[in-house]
Amino acid sequence: MKLALLFILFFELFSASSAEAKDPLIPKLEKGENPRLAEPPIDKHVFQNGLKLYFLENRELPVFQMSVLTEAGEIDDPDDKIGLSGMAISAMRSAGSKNYSSTVVDQKLEQVAAEINVHISTEYSLLSVKCMTKDLDSVLDIFFDLLKKPAFESKRVEIIREHSKTEILNRNERPMSVAQREFAQQLYGEKNVWARHFTEQTLQAIGPDDLVRFHKNHIAPNRIWIGASGDISFEELTSKIGRLTGDWEPTNFERIQPEPVTKDWNASLQFIPKEANQSAVVIGHFGDKRFNPDKYAIIVANHILGGTTFGSKLGEKIRGELGLVYSINSRFELERDFGKFWMGASTKSESTVQVIEEMKTIFNGLVKKGNLTSAELDKAKKVILNQLIFQYEDPAEVVSTRVLYDYYGYPPDYISIFQKEINRVTLRDVKKVLKKYFFPDRLKIMVVGNPSVRELLNSLGPLEELPLDNH
Repeated sequence: MKLALLFILFFELFSASSAEAKDPLIPKLEKGENPRLAEPPIDKHVFQNGLKLYFLENRELPVFQMSVLTEAGEIDDPDDKIGLSGMAISAMRSAGSKNYSSTVVDQKLEQVAAEINVHISTEYSLLSVKCMTKDLDSVLDIFFDLLKKPAFESKRVEIIREHSKTEILNRNERPMSVAQREFAQQLYGEKNVWARHFTEQTLQAIGPDDLVRFHKNHIAPNRIWIGASGDISFEELTSKIGRLTGDWEPTNFERIQPEPVTKDWNASLQFIPKEANQSAVVIGHFGDKRFNPDKYAIIVANHILGGTTFGSKLGEKIRGELGLVYSINSRFELERDFGKFWMGASTKSESTVQVIEEMKTIFNGLVKKGNLTSAELDKAKKVILNQLIFQYEDPAEVVSTRVLYDYYGYPPDYISIFQKEINRVTLRDVKKVLKKYFFPDRLKIMVVGNPSVRELLNSLGPLEELPLDNH
């Protein structure tokens, strides 16, 4: 299962979406009443050691899919060993186990066309399995041996380390990636857990004992959430997983919590020179937290501003009418701690200043003057609710999303609550949150582009030039 299938609902709603422009069903849905979506019944079992299993039967194809969320992520990396979580989780997949060498694992999975993949994020990690149902016993046996008893073979670990170093060399290739990374570091601080990144020095500091210790402390049944779907009964799957994990002991290790973020910042204009024929522009400030009671109105407000390239205020004016950008969107993140709010655009070097001025004008008009209509509100709400229909097509998506919601601590009927609250958002609600959470006079502006852009940017005010981070 790809990470896209394990979507975080809010992130999907805040990001630019092509569904509105490409899917022929969207116009049909928009003509009717706002759709209602009910989550199908999901079976759940908690084993004695704390491991949690969620399951949704799917008999359409003889296929099994499983997503495993572990409560271990980049925020768990020590300051001097940033990258430890990524190296450990990756090595759990590719560096063998007690009973299966890495070569044997690869061979056995290839023989049955099965997949085991990993993804490391900031506050958790994901391991996924996909195989034919007929091969489930052998694949589960391999998977849980990797999960419970990783061997951390030294040659494979070094390959992972070298791949990570290559990632450092490549992380500056795309101007927008640089702009987003540096915007976050300027907002939070370079050493903050929500913005830091690994370097060759921190990767080199990670030794075999660190990997073993990380696994012992963080990878345990009482910190694992499994979401599965496939051509098998819930009873059968529960029995199989129970046999493979019954001897697995829970951990008493207490996860270290990051220092709380202070939501405080100043406006700024910063430029990073990079040889390129276009500029990447990121403008914004802090977002807010996951359980903010105003979040539904915030979602709608952001969608109207730039939640989609086609149909938002930013997209219609700057891309559609003026044709100044290749892409443009906005995102208001509601995270475990304060997330980010940003508007992002890619444009030709000579259009950089005009794009920034247009973005600020649209943002000011929306926030300060309340430039929005009932028609824009209704359209935004409908599109947001329509997206749920497409995001709930696959049973594997449904169950993995429920796992994520429960991990976050959302109520069991969250999908119903979400739809109800989005429908209830009024123009007054949107204008209220625009005044409360969006700040035109405190925008941080980050531009990455050709050195020739430097002189153009001076017209916008005091400019600070930053070096391109090569570490």
